Order: sequence, then C-alpha cells, then structure tokens
Amino acid sequence: MRTDDVFNDIDSRTADRLAKEYPVLRDEQKERLYAMSKRKFDIKIDNSSIDVSGVEKYRRPRWFKGVSVAAAALLLVSGIGGSMYYISRNGKAPAAEVEESISETTEVTTEALTEEQTDAEIDADAVAKSLIDDYREFMCVLYGGDLEVDKSDIITRAITLPDNDVTFDREFYRVTDSRFPTWADIEKRCYEILDTELAQRILEISTENTEDIMGNPFFCVTEDGYYHETGLHDNGIDPLSTSEYDMDVHTDENGNIIATIVETELREVHDYPIPETTFTIVETPNGWRISDVTEKPLDEETDNSTDADAIAKELTGAYRDFSNDLHGGNLEVDKNNVVTKTIISSDGVELQREFYLVTDLRYPTWADIEKRCFEIFDEKFGKVVLDNCMCDKEDDINYDTFMYTTDNGYYIEKYVHDGSMGPHDWDEDIVNAETDENGNIITVLHRSSFDGAGNKYTVETDFTITNTENGWRISDVTEKPVEENE
Repeated sequence: MRTDDVFNDIDSRTADRLAKEYPVLRDEQKERLYAMSKRKFDIKIDNSSIDVSGVEKYRRPRWFKGVSVAAAALLLVSGIGGSMYYISRNGKAPAAEVEESISETTEVTTEALTEEQTDAEIDADAVAKSLIDDYREFMCVLYGGDLEVDKSDIITRAITLPDNDVTFDREFYRVTDSRFPTWADIEKRCYEILDTELAQRILEISTENTEDIMGNPFFCVTEDGYYHETGLHDNGIDPLSTSEYDMDVHTDENGNIIATIVETELREVHDYPIPETTFTIVETPNGWRISDVTEKPLDEETDNSTDADAIAKELTGAYRDFSNDLHGGNLEVDKNNVVTKTIISSDGVELQREFYLVTDLRYPTWADIEKRCFEIFDEKFGKVVLDNCMCDKEDDINYDTFMYTTDNGYYIEKYVHDGSMGPHDWDEDIVNAETDENGNIITVLHRSSFDGAGNKYTVETDFTITNTENGWRISDVTEKPVEENE
C-alpha cells in the first residue's frame, strides 16, 4: 500500500532530522537513508517482540520487508557513518584480541556439518546457507535496531567530524541484550561469521568511552557496558533476517564458495530495484568464514549486456576508422610536398623511397596519432599498434620505415598511402558483445576483402575489450579468413 500522502506531511521533518544526525552524508546518501525510513512506514511489523517492563527496555520489531542485508553492512562500512577507520587506543583493531582468543577454536558455524567430514564431503550449499543466515541475523543486530536497549539510560557524546571540524552531540542507548551482554560478545560473534579482515572492517563502527569523539561511531564502549546510537537504533537500516531467498552456489577455482542470493519477497512487495547479493566464503584455520559481500541490482547484468554492446560498437568503430587512417590511405596528405629518402637495405643495397607530408587536421602532429591510439587501445596493445606503423625519427629511417617525424611535421611513405587496399567497413550493422569470466567484453566482426587476384574473401576479427583505469579499451585484436576458422 502506498502512503505518499502521509509522507508528504513529514517530509521536511524527516529530512531535517537526518541532516542533523548524519551531517557527514552526501545528499544522495541522505536521500537513500530517508527512502529506507519511508519504506518502513509501509511495512507490517510484529509487535509481539516489544517488551516493556521495569526499566525501559526496548527491542525494535524486526521488519519483514526492507532493504537487503548487504546494503546495511556495505553502506556503513563504506563510509555512511564516517567512522569506519576507528581503532582502539592501543593501536590494535577493536577486536584484535578477541579474534586471537577465538582462533583456537575450529568450530564450523553450521550445525549441519560434523568434525568427521572431509573437505570432499563438505556440503557447499549447507555451509553457505548457515553462514548467510547467521550474517543476515547479525546485520539486524548491528544495523537494524534488533539489539535490546534501555531507553531510559542515555549517554551523550560530543562528536567532531575530522573532515570538516563539525561538532555536534549524539545520544546513545545502553545495550541490555542478553545475547550480547558485552561488546566482546559482539566481537566474538562477528569473528564466528566473518574472516579477520572483513570482521575488523565491520567492527570499526565503535569507539571507546570518551567525552569528546573524533569520528562518527554508532557504538560507544565503556567500562560499564556499551551503547548504541539512538538514531541508528530507532531508524536503522533494516536488513532482512526472516524473509525467504533464492540461492545459487558454486565453488571457484581457488576452492572458495561463491553464493548469490535474491530476496524472493522483495519481488512481490516493492517497486525499487531488487538487490542481488554475492557472498565469497573462504576456509580459514577457524572454519568457513565470509570474506566478501557485494551487492548489485538484479537487472544490472542485463544493463551491462546492453552497455557491452554499446561499448563494443563504439570501440570497434573507432578501431575501424583509426586503421583506415593509418593503413587505408585515409590520412590527408600534400602530394606536392614529396620528400625522397635514400634507404639502405639489410644487404647494403641503396633504395629511393618517397614520402608525403601529412596535413590532416585531425592529427596535426604524430603526438596526436599517439593520443588517439591510447584512447582506443590499452597501453600494451596501443604500443603494438604504434610499432606497426614503423614510425621513426628522420635520422633513424631504415628499410622498414613507413612513417617518420621531423620538427616540422611527419611523413607517410607514398606507397603505403597510395597503394593500400583502401578503407574497410564491417559487414555487420549491429554489434553483439558478450562478457567473459574476467569481466572483459568479447565481440566478433567480419569484413570483406580482396586478394591480389581480385577474389573476394571474408576476414573474421575478434576483439577483447578490457576495463582499464582510463576506461574501456581494446586489449587484443586477432584476424583470420573465415575459411581458416572453418
């Protein structure tokens, strides 16, 4: 059920509260948190989980619908709170000692497995499901307001954001959850589910007790107990812990378990993008542990396929045009400005070779040729392409030189320009691309050509396109006649 009319009445108040409680957030992050809070209004809750007696203990009801479990951890770990770099005063990661103390145990987190099972007998599906369920439940504890707290016991801390020196007060509830009496219990549970590196990243959401905090933590640990930030508890990011999900499991070449889940209930009740969450599970000395969690919209693969076609079409078109410029006689030259050079062959024979001055406005200098080359090809393959142009400085001209550069411009060998086979085009109007296991884009195109006798034949060109730090670039091109392929 949509409740846009109701939310129009509280829009500004909610936005103002989020701005005050999370001043470090960028605008788009604030909007995402607000959208999460808005969705909670539409969701049915289980009031039976509320317990009010004696002191004001409170445990938020679990939401049966909400954002994905990965979003909770990854958004916060990546910096929503701005506190992810915090460590304890002794310089060790907050839970280093706890992790060391539990490293002696080798208990696998799933009860379905026994100590007698060998590696070959390990049920990857059982390991993955057990750890994923534990992870989802634990994320509710940390980020979804599932911890029981005493709302009558509040401490206030002065928070200073190191990036902009903004200072404000933040309130924390005292945690009274019997499952996790101390922060050490939180740490211990974390290391039972996650490997050391990921666990430390997750646990860097806390700080030790101090009146003035430099950073933006969500937990405050004191000698008398630990406290949960009020805003996150009351309006937390609600990961799913009880909803059903579809799971796909396989083992990679390193023996790691790769499990991908999709929340099935989200498909039915929400119109926002459905997340697909992928877990990497590794075998550590303490048993199987989650080492990485990534999330993307479920339809991202389709979008990437569409993007792959567009990327391949653009780069293969650029490749065709650039090849025509260099080797198809497409460069504009001044045929009245011809320079004759004496070339000495490898057996000592002197030859006369003529060169045109290049006057193409698209490439006024050889440096412009090089620049365009590296806009199309990656660094390694771009150097191969340029080497095939056989371009030398004027003083270094030899038998293989097709182009040479001077202080006043560059020249192309007359026969290469005039005697080329001419520009070519692709036989296909539509470029179909695929993505391989390494994330590279693969596409195949064909072009028609003629042999020396004038006979027509077809050339198949295979492209590998790689995502580099400068963007997508062609990293390999191979050509062969179709007959050879057959």
